[in-house]
Amino acid sequence: MQGEGSSPRAAPEAAVPFSGTVTIFFSDIRGFTDYTEEFGDEAASRIVHEQDIIIRSQIEAYGGVVVKTQGDSFMVAFSAARGAILCAIAIQRIVAQANRDQAGPRIAIGIGINTGEPIRQEDGDYIGGTVNLASRICAAAGSGQILVSESTRYVAGRIELRRSDGGVVEYVDLGLHELKGFPEAKRLFEVSWHPAVVGEQRVSAEAPSADEEGQQALKAAVQKANSVLARVLSVVHL
Repeated sequence: MQGEGSSPRAAPEAAVPFSGTVTIFFSDIRGFTDYTEEFGDEAASRIVHEQDIIIRSQIEAYGGVVVKTQGDSFMVAFSAARGAILCAIAIQRIVAQANRDQAGPRIAIGIGINTGEPIRQEDGDYIGGTVNLASRICAAAGSGQILVSESTRYVAGRIELRRSDGGVVEYVDLGLHELKGFPEAKRLFEVSWHPAVVGEQRVSAEAPSADEEGQQALKAAVQKANSVLARVLSVVHL
């Protein structure tokens, strides 16, 4: 993740098309560092690859673009705040479903989201306070948690879901939080998500990606998760 004391900045994967107001999404695996220390780099690399399968399918389905990855962390850009939130919910639901089907240790992902006007560089990367805050919010997120900034919460607004999905995205005001590198406390909101009902695996909203292609992508990701996460879940310790 980007911020003070981090390793050198990773190169972006591709030129990102978004400019102006952009929503930045960070995710990473909880417990990953401890696992790497205990089992080594090769085993850790396998986990990162399998997380890759899940996350990338949802990023594409919800209109996001991977800016870069670093270790177990994803940095993603979205043109729409609601797309970032729906993507995060879909990822957590896939992981939760896979975890329900497995015994023993379970994988956990924390997600942080912030909306603003980051500085877009020539190589397609983003830098600046918007990115730094998104990274810090992700660091504050617990296992299976989705945290968003105040700006993301209000830009996204009310997001309608299927009734079986809970009806509407709920934001829980967690109050002000002190985050490293920011002199003023930041108000954070938790996005409450409900495990998908069997047979209702797609999060539905007016936009983005409520089309059949997105539904097929999620279904394929769920099936893939159930097969590959058996290995992941046996080694990631919360």
